[in-house]
Amino acid sequence: VFLGRGYLIVGMGDGVLESTLTALRNPLAGDAAFNSSDVARRAHELLPPEPSMAYQVLDGARYTKVIGQFRSLMTTAAAGGVPDAQAELIKALEKIFPTDQELEGILGVGVGGMQINNHGVVLRSVSDLPAP
Repeated sequence: VFLGRGYLIVGMGDGVLESTLTALRNPLAGDAAFNSSDVARRAHELLPPEPSMAYQVLDGARYTKVIGQFRSLMTTAAAGGVPDAQAELIKALEKIFPTDQELEGILGVGVGGMQINNHGVVLRSVSDLPAP
């Protein structure tokens, strides 16, 4: 646990705290910084950032890769030997899970924000869904 310079850092595992503190002391700048990325620029176009309780950005291209990795994990688990009931479930899921090719380009940038105002808690979300 580290508290200082306006940050509360909680880390678990070898070297996690040091690498996090290094990143905070030496933030990325210029083209390497997320804020100057194409994803951040598109998110700001879809839902301009403003004072909020929460503001999130989702890179759909990266997110769909996680879905593909989950499909691969299921296949690997089935090959490693699982009880028959689980094997049947995995086979059924594999049939309906999209392939990496089917996931390619399906999601764009997603952005959302949460504010509290006179109307109560206001949640706004916008997703960029590329045309098929």
